Amino acid sequence: MILVIPDHNNKFFDISTYNLLTAASKFNLDIHVLIIGNHIKDLAVQISKLKNVSKVFIAESPNLVDMLPENHSYHILKIANNYTHIIFNDSFYGKSIAPKIAAKLDVAPISNVIKIISDNIFVRTMYSGSIIANVRCLDPIKILTLRSCSFSNEYIKDNMNNCADIENITISDNLGLSKLLKEERIVSTDIDITEASVIVSGGRGLGSKENFNNLLVPLAKKLGAAIGATRVAVDEGYAPNSCQIGQTGKIVSPRLYLAIGISGSMQHLAGIKDSKTIVAINNDINAPIFNVSDYCLCGDLFDIVPKLLNYL
Repeated sequence: MILVIPDHNNKFFDISTYNLLTAASKFNLDIHVLIIGNHIKDLAVQISKLKNVSKVFIAESPNLVDMLPENHSYHILKIANNYTHIIFNDSFYGKSIAPKIAAKLDVAPISNVIKIISDNIFVRTMYSGSIIANVRCLDPIKILTLRSCSFSNEYIKDNMNNCADIENITISDNLGLSKLLKEERIVSTDIDITEASVIVSGGRGLGSKENFNNLLVPLAKKLGAAIGATRVAVDEGYAPNSCQIGQTGKIVSPRLYLAIGISGSMQHLAGIKDSKTIVAINNDINAPIFNVSDYCLCGDLFDIVPKLLNYL
């Protein structure tokens, strides 16, 4: 049997949920879904109607609302031994939990899966996407993080006539494993970059958090776009960690990707290579980003972006 652990915010599923179910259906085995959080009964009802889902488990408690991996992995392990495959999205949530589960089960996790060949052979990317490898896993339980944009979702989303059973998992109310002390949100748009059709992304070239907010945020709002950032921009505090795109961030595949002040490291290019159209703005004619861009604007971003805003 397959166990799918979807990303959600206790109110809505991440769009990757449908891609995970599409991928899980390729195994031709029963698909179970485990939802962990608080006030998630509506989510359970929603996913129970999707094609090929045969059972939905709920682990519901106020202690689980913060999506902390230590607390969530504890409840996944309660039922993990019943499955041959446990599937996560290749997101911050999935990548923080999958290794914990694998270590407890004494198996090797397989990350960045982009294709499923058989029950134990998977295609994954390595070295920032420069190598595509076929991996055979002989462990009794396969722990997989899937690059969701590599799998379609239309077929699953169009089938809402299923009626899977819903079952509650017993909760340990006082886990004492971890507790969220503080959460800080930095200015951004309300659009999730993994779902966005247009992304405006900034890098080191912006120089400061103020420039990032004053130039990129207005441009993103004009375009109805999500905000993205390179790892360096996130490390420098220009943007929150949730905006990071790349091998150690989120993998995106928008229709339009605007790379502003981004040189184009291999780590970042691994996260944007599935974009349909890439527009790059950089003052270095030799920047690697220009090698993968469909449109290249070589010049001062502090001159080009305001002009672009005026034209829009």
